[in-house]
Amino acid sequence: MHILYQGNLSSSGGGPAFSVRNSMRGLEAMGHDCKLFDPSLGNLFELLCGKNFSDDIGKIDVCHVNGLWSLSGHSVCRLAGASGIPYVVSLRGMLYPQAYRNRSHWKKALAGRLYQFDDLRSATCVHATCEEEMAHFRNFGFVNPVAVIPNPIPVSDGKRRFPAKFTLGYLGRIHPMKGIDKLLYASAESGLDVPLLIAGEGDPTYVRFLRRMVERLHLKNVRFIGYVEETAKERFFDDVSVVALCSDFESFGNSVAESLAHGVPVLVSSGSPWEAVAERGCGWRGGGTVEDIANVLAVASGLDRERLESMGEIGRELVRGYCSVELVSARLEKMYLWMTGAASRPDFVFVK
Repeated sequence: MHILYQGNLSSSGGGPAFSVRNSMRGLEAMGHDCKLFDPSLGNLFELLCGKNFSDDIGKIDVCHVNGLWSLSGHSVCRLAGASGIPYVVSLRGMLYPQAYRNRSHWKKALAGRLYQFDDLRSATCVHATCEEEMAHFRNFGFVNPVAVIPNPIPVSDGKRRFPAKFTLGYLGRIHPMKGIDKLLYASAESGLDVPLLIAGEGDPTYVRFLRRMVERLHLKNVRFIGYVEETAKERFFDDVSVVALCSDFESFGNSVAESLAHGVPVLVSSGSPWEAVAERGCGWRGGGTVEDIANVLAVASGLDRERLESMGEIGRELVRGYCSVELVSARLEKMYLWMTGAASRPDFVFVK
């Protein structure tokens, strides 16, 4: 099967870039041909005219657009529709109320009226990573079939080493909705001042705000280590005891799954779809308030290495059986075959 992916694979692409990269790798390992239409690799005129792939459009079986609001995504939807090629749009959390009604709401509302909502209505299928995301999509009045498929996560087989001293980690985009400020407040409130490694990049103004907060709270063990590439990411997981993601909301939370896949227990807020973390015993899931986080820090920092290792192994098996690259790629293949009329509708594709 020939599949065209639209997406940004640069570091600024964050979680969606990670997901696109792993999806393509998994499908290629199954023998499919995946082409990438990356908006960061062409100029705006080429993106709008589709010159990067218009010559090959007849060879493509299905198109997969990642995220909303971009002109590059719209150009793929437009060309696919004009050529009679089925296409799927991955929402990437962008229709959650908290994401849609942020400071750029007027831009999104305008883009929706001009092209985005039509592109969604015309999609053969829409991809959500959890049922909550599907519900938010339905709240806009759309009736398309929705495939609920988690993001693909590589699972590490190697046994990791743990730091000598309990260390908390954060991995992801540095953004106000990610709750990093709550981690800092919780560390100060608990009186533990546990070492905290913050890995990721974001708005420089907000990063400066967080650095000033560290100084104001007199925290001595906080390090901002910036964006980590794949090799550095392995070292990051070896250097932390627990990874925290206390976002206001998450449609998936790649950093949670990545941490578990590397044998690292996690602390997540109720804004993420990771109920299994508490149910299976590979971490903690709470309300995400400063008090909640401080209480978990007090408990987690008192656990011995053997207990943390055991929790980490449970998390690794959770990811292996839920969202490994192999499992997710097989689901994507079934979705694409159904979209092209070559197979019946899978049970994870929901029709209203």
